[in-house]
Amino acid sequence: MAENDTANNNWYGADGALRSGVGSSGTLASGDTDWLYFYVGTTCDAVVGYNTDTSGVQMTWYRFDGGTLVEQGRNQYDTSWSWSKRLEPGLYYVRMDDSAGRYTVTVTAPGLVQSPVAGSPTHGRTTPFSELYETALGWTRAVGPMPSDITHTSTLSNNQDTDWLYFYVGATCDAVVGYNAADSGVQMTWYRFDGGTLVEQGRNQYDHHWSWSKRLEPGLYYVRVDQGTGAYDVTVTGSGISASSVVGVPVHGRSTTASELYESPGDYSKATGPIASDTTCISEVSTNEDADWFYFYVSKTSDAVVGYNADASGIRMTWYRFNGAALVEQGQNQYDHHWSWSRRLEPGLYYVRMDGAAGAYDVTVTGAGIVTAKPKAALAFSSAPTALRKYAKGRFAAVLRPQHAAGLKSLSFSFERLGSDGRWTVVKKLSAVNVDGTASTVGAVYAAFAAPGRYRVWVRHSADGDHSTTISGPKYFGVK
Repeated sequence: MAENDTANNNWYGADGALRSGVGSSGTLASGDTDWLYFYVGTTCDAVVGYNTDTSGVQMTWYRFDGGTLVEQGRNQYDTSWSWSKRLEPGLYYVRMDDSAGRYTVTVTAPGLVQSPVAGSPTHGRTTPFSELYETALGWTRAVGPMPSDITHTSTLSNNQDTDWLYFYVGATCDAVVGYNAADSGVQMTWYRFDGGTLVEQGRNQYDHHWSWSKRLEPGLYYVRVDQGTGAYDVTVTGSGISASSVVGVPVHGRSTTASELYESPGDYSKATGPIASDTTCISEVSTNEDADWFYFYVSKTSDAVVGYNADASGIRMTWYRFNGAALVEQGQNQYDHHWSWSRRLEPGLYYVRMDGAAGAYDVTVTGAGIVTAKPKAALAFSSAPTALRKYAKGRFAAVLRPQHAAGLKSLSFSFERLGSDGRWTVVKKLSAVNVDGTASTVGAVYAAFAAPGRYRVWVRHSADGDHSTTISGPKYFGVK
């Protein structure tokens, strides 16, 4: 066996694959660690053991579950030792360390094979990635996407360092997410991004090896590694893990840095925006008295997620809907590093305020109805033209949607009747009632007609009281 002088966690550089009943020998120098691996193709009874010329040599062996090394046995201070176990198909590793000396490792089992096993991890599928010195909010610069069953290796340069990785899940699947670390102080936390914030899925520290076996829904996931110092590796394994972005879920990397404005808590006139859907706005509250504002438009009633991440738990997010005259609060949260609201939003103009404490943060809004241009006013009729015949003779109703009434100073309806000569003649002009320029007002008009026939209606409005604009029409209906 070629000697494998590596750090304690460099299992992915192991020698193998071991053959059944054939010993593999090596020599450990002081401080040295050697790794070997073997595949089990079918469930079988096996004997895994070692012999050494010094009692200080330690053997530890593991099964790799697709995320981390799961210890199967450990022994030291015996010059020979073995374990008799029933092994499931998979990929296994042996580590020899702790003392200088000569050793031989032997695995005897009828199920041992020399090539990867279908449905199990494959040895040697690793990729190193550039170490980035990032903050707790560095997820927008994460490395990825991580494919399934590929081990990503890197190093934390100091205790203040933070590394981020990401992966996509394209179809619901059972998955394993895990890590191995040379320093037990290394912490791994992983999240699902819901379109507004990072939702924690698991966290572990003070273990050299750890993994989570979970059923994952389609989405965008992030892994954060921090707290300790030294080499580590991260692996995710699952049939639904995709190496590229997935339709219908957030896309990594859509972010923009917003210019930080020193504003007062009530000065939303300087808000940054409009925020686009699924685009993270990154900024910083400079002082405890600072307040940052953002805004976004919703063009149609739709489900949306509004959320934030902050490196200081004192940062507060409050968001509002503008009703044409004032801000109406929709939600507020403070003292959480991550938070989001999943709501069904009506069309309109919305504002987000970030304040409460100094520190970095990001804001994201995601929804099918979120647009980057101010929606145009629109009119909704109470019934489709074919249904208007069912009204009492000559009765017609038109209703302005409340969310589209903002800014209107007048609303008029022009009714025309089709004559026998094929020409349309104006028979009635009416002004709407209760249109006062606020988004909470409904304008409605009712008109009665004595003569049966074919009619149409035009709807016009004025924002300044002087110039009229047609916003709907013609709508046709009949009177019997």
